[in-house]
Amino acid sequence: LYEAGLFTKLDDTDNQKLICLHSQNLDPPAPLLHLQAVPATILKVKKFLKELLIETKLVSMSKPLNPEMAKQPEELDRAAKEIVELISRKKIHINYFSKYLFLNIGFLENGKIPGDSKVLSNAPSLEIFGLKEGNWVWEDIVSKAKKDEDQRWLNELTEAISDAINGQLFVPVQASLKSYRENKRYLPLLYRVDTLADGSHIAKILFNEDVSWHISDIPKALGFLSTALIMSVRFRYEILHKFEGKHIYCRNQREKNRLKRLLLQSLRNIEMESSSRGLLDENQLINTFSNQEDKLKIKKMYDSWYEIRDFLFSRREKNEDIIEKQFNTMFDLNNEFITMGMRRFCELLTQER
Repeated sequence: LYEAGLFTKLDDTDNQKLICLHSQNLDPPAPLLHLQAVPATILKVKKFLKELLIETKLVSMSKPLNPEMAKQPEELDRAAKEIVELISRKKIHINYFSKYLFLNIGFLENGKIPGDSKVLSNAPSLEIFGLKEGNWVWEDIVSKAKKDEDQRWLNELTEAISDAINGQLFVPVQASLKSYRENKRYLPLLYRVDTLADGSHIAKILFNEDVSWHISDIPKALGFLSTALIMSVRFRYEILHKFEGKHIYCRNQREKNRLKRLLLQSLRNIEMESSSRGLLDENQLINTFSNQEDKLKIKKMYDSWYEIRDFLFSRREKNEDIIEKQFNTMFDLNNEFITMGMRRFCELLTQER
């Protein structure tokens, strides 16, 4: 395009003096479509060289540029072959070993993915959604996804794509989706967003098989409570046991800051999974308990945790005695919830039969 612009006006559709040599596997770019195009095949290029060097019509001259070339057909063959090799782009054969979906979004609409965004994928990947290979749009994917009760992955993926397009760091998708036919689950991975020259976007998503345990096959209250207990055990060993008392061994402020970063990141990891599984909605957890006294205890636990969390994430200088006190409180809360949760878990389990 740059070279073409030097010798002609790209919007001058009447100008036919330029010749566009292009790979036979690719069409000329839109601004050059009005020019005379020569695909890079030996026959076409050889014909072009004849018209350019031996004949006069193309160059609008009274005499040929190089009439001697008419006596050297082998040189024309050599030149044509060399030009073709320089210009030609061989088709790339791509093998996908993961299921994938490319989403031609264009532009977001109020932070949402337009329903008519085109989907590019292959037959094995589209089978996840119960679709055959063909021309599909995002609305078709959404429609299939909404037939499943668990749609968390859809909301998380939409939010991740929106954040990525807006130039923000995004939270990776935590929730997986159930395959339409197979008894398998897949975890969406937004690994790339391409921004094209016109400002439109293509989101590229992989779907990796997820073989971890899921609670979709057990009663909702039992599944929710078991997940809460798992998160509590994670908190106990990834936060409490791992970081309790470590601050007293820090020799300087730099080591203290590093320790804090590690603690907060471990906490965020647990919170990300908890959020994906709905555990940050305190009402859902409270309602898994039938006893009113237990409900009030869980509510107080949430209130205490919010205060501790604000303390941990605050930037103000922290007294070592207060840190120790907060860890003791967290241990007490953790012990109390695991005890209550296990008791209620056994109640729910035995009520089934």
